[in-house]
Amino acid sequence: MKYSAPIDIDYDAATMLSLYEKHIGHYLNDPQAIRDNPAFINAYTSYLINGSDIDWPIDNIVNAFGIDVDTIKVFITKPNKKLFLHRDKVANKEELRQWAINVPILNSKCGYNEWFEDKDNNFGNEQVVHGGVATMPQGLHDNYILAESCVLDRVTLLRTDVMHRARNDTDKLRVVLSIRGNPSISWKEILEKVNEYNSKRNSCSS
Repeated sequence: MKYSAPIDIDYDAATMLSLYEKHIGHYLNDPQAIRDNPAFINAYTSYLINGSDIDWPIDNIVNAFGIDVDTIKVFITKPNKKLFLHRDKVANKEELRQWAINVPILNSKCGYNEWFEDKDNNFGNEQVVHGGVATMPQGLHDNYILAESCVLDRVTLLRTDVMHRARNDTDKLRVVLSIRGNPSISWKEILEKVNEYNSKRNSCSS
């Protein structure tokens, strides 16, 4: 896969879900509380939540790859919705964010992450959205040519500077934690670390 790399690493799924339900999940039945909470962006297709202030059990993931955490987001794809295509940006800067490590929280197998390449698609004059943390194509249609997709069934490194989206074709919420590291670390550098880590794990188990 060009744009995703599953990581053979354990994580505390039960605690992740408990923290999500405690700090985020209960808001979803209270639209006024969502509007009043500055950590929430309620988009048509999803909820985008700043989760940096929550003590997620991700030390083993961060330490395994020497990640200097820049920000942590929680992405909730609403039922039967797909996110608008976008590239991630570093907030309030011109540079694109090249990667993220995503961790399943709830119903992550209910959808896909999808990527769309520039060579196959015309994205026009891209517009900066969501307070400067993403760019989107000029036109909002669904005739783009898909290059790659994956199911997020484990901790996974994803490329985020290529046009991409999450897709949920079910009646359930799809919830994912997204760890964003220091943007000075390139996709190539973090991918090399992930491949080396996976190789060592595989050699130890064989």
